[in-house]
Amino acid sequence: MAITFVGASSATASTGTLNISWPAGIQSGDLAVLAWNGDDSATWTNPAPLALLGSEVSGGTQESRVYYRVCDGINETGSLSLTQSTINKQTAIIVVYRGVHQSLPIDAWDSRAETVTGTTHANPSVTTVNANTAALAIIQERATDSSPNYTPPSGYTERANPTPVGGGGSTSAAIADDGLAVARAAGTTFAPPAWSNGISTDNVITWTITLRPLSEAHAGSATLSGALALGASGSPGVAGSAEFAGAATLTGAGSPAVSGGAAAFSGLLTLSARGTADTGIGLPPRPRTRWQLVLGPAEGGHELALTEASSRRYTARLNDNSDLSFSIDGRHAQADAIEELSTDVHLLFTRADGVTEELDRMRVGQTRDSINENEHRVEVTCLDYRAVLARRTLYSTDTLTYSATDQAEIAWGLIDTTQQQEAGALGISKAWSGTTPTGVNRDRTYEAGDSIGERIQELSETLSGFDWDITPTSASGLQLEVWHPERGTDRGVVLILGGLAAGISREVNPSAYANALRYTGAEGTTAVEREAAFLGEPGNFPAGRWDAVFGDDGLTLQATLDQRAAWQLAESQVIRPVYTVTLARGGWAGPDHIWVGDTVRLIVPSGRLAVDTTLRVHEVEIDLDGDGGEQVTLALGGPRPSFARWPSWVDKRLKNLERR
Repeated sequence: MAITFVGASSATASTGTLNISWPAGIQSGDLAVLAWNGDDSATWTNPAPLALLGSEVSGGTQESRVYYRVCDGINETGSLSLTQSTINKQTAIIVVYRGVHQSLPIDAWDSRAETVTGTTHANPSVTTVNANTAALAIIQERATDSSPNYTPPSGYTERANPTPVGGGGSTSAAIADDGLAVARAAGTTFAPPAWSNGISTDNVITWTITLRPLSEAHAGSATLSGALALGASGSPGVAGSAEFAGAATLTGAGSPAVSGGAAAFSGLLTLSARGTADTGIGLPPRPRTRWQLVLGPAEGGHELALTEASSRRYTARLNDNSDLSFSIDGRHAQADAIEELSTDVHLLFTRADGVTEELDRMRVGQTRDSINENEHRVEVTCLDYRAVLARRTLYSTDTLTYSATDQAEIAWGLIDTTQQQEAGALGISKAWSGTTPTGVNRDRTYEAGDSIGERIQELSETLSGFDWDITPTSASGLQLEVWHPERGTDRGVVLILGGLAAGISREVNPSAYANALRYTGAEGTTAVEREAAFLGEPGNFPAGRWDAVFGDDGLTLQATLDQRAAWQLAESQVIRPVYTVTLARGGWAGPDHIWVGDTVRLIVPSGRLAVDTTLRVHEVEIDLDGDGGEQVTLALGGPRPSFARWPSWVDKRLKNLERR
């Protein structure tokens, strides 16, 4: 269904309140877009029931805001009252479109601010997520002339262009669109042509917004059912023929995040096939699913697909151990092959292009068998190879000293040392060549009793540190990967409630906050006491002073202790909200879409959480369905709060004391 224009309205005001009428003819399911332009110094009152898409400031004097709403056809009557605290000139425009996607109407958007004198103003470029989108081009400016002469971009139709209020310092705005959805492919990068006017300008803000159409063509899943008959004839060793015949019905349904609605096909189908009597027609191989769990020995390799595993959950973590859990019938033959600490489970993911990759490889750890007269269930938990390295320690013959050595090479030295021990080989190699992968040198000394995994993590958690992981390269290969200064990238992902985000929660844990600390190390080092810069100056740190004490007797060098204390203060003196975001069903497109370490943009247009910020992905939790799909939950800004972390942290501290 093509996107069509329904109507537009506009209004201007020279006071703090502006009233704008809803356009006539709005129906349920239409999309309303409101562009509002006014004073940057004002306090804005959001126009409920619209949701904020984004805001932009130009020159420190002008602010532009864009809101949107999928209409219900009932509440879009009369007018909206928009208010800013400063009595100043403002402009608003509402445009309404029909044929947009009901749950994810906004395909992509971006804004651009400039403070210039000129007559031509470019729109920002966007990359479309979906095909066949319609494009909106918006220009808003704080004009020095009361009658700007806008010329919309070539190929675009101007929908609204109110006359601004007053003379100098007035605001003005206009919206144009390309009319109908056009045959753009998903992933197309484009921008509308530039706007032009015949006057000098002051502060200019331009927007490009693409709208997702109501229906799209995508691959989905289907079920074939009906009464079928099979007849065959032939001789042994000689090609014969067979026929399926019968009335059949084909139905299919797609996920609302990639396609809409359902379809049905019915008719009389005939299937012909040729084969030999030696093997018969047989059954076709089972189609490869999106997710697979495959069991193998500790030394690597695939041996047995765990097709009977259920309740499968995988959690990838940025700075902590990743884990995998599942349940299986304890009386099934597949359960007999699962051995604690001796077998690995390989997590395989098949991309949309059909390529299957080894996403992670994990060692079977804790298991629990629950048995009654009717059932025997086995709950299995697997941990990644960072957890395996945490169980590896240095011995009296393994004292390691590094001077002016690249930090990644130090991490590799620890792993290489434990792999040289009797039965210690894990098949891990380093992912780089040369000896300076990060370009940051450290001095370190490690002694008997040190945990390999914990010392690598401690080494990474310093200023100018790194992220690290043990990743599979094949069914048998593993490698140490180091990312400096940090893992991940910004792929332009925007998470907004009602869009890619189906649910959002926010949690702040003040117990981790400190702006002054004391950090102690091993015997022979001097405790480090640090305070945040400008702690006592007026206007800084309104919460006042908050102290914390840290200690690690594995920090044997003074330089190591100093670096660790500096990193800890930088981490602790910032209050970091953690957002847990549940993605819309079918909205996650795989690790190349969103993965640990990536930076995403989070927009929460709700009450006191009027949030528009960028955050790193610290955790990706994936609940795997029996039909090959998944439900994905992200932790942004930090790891998800968990009471289970506290006893594990205490246990780690006690073990460190025992090693000494």
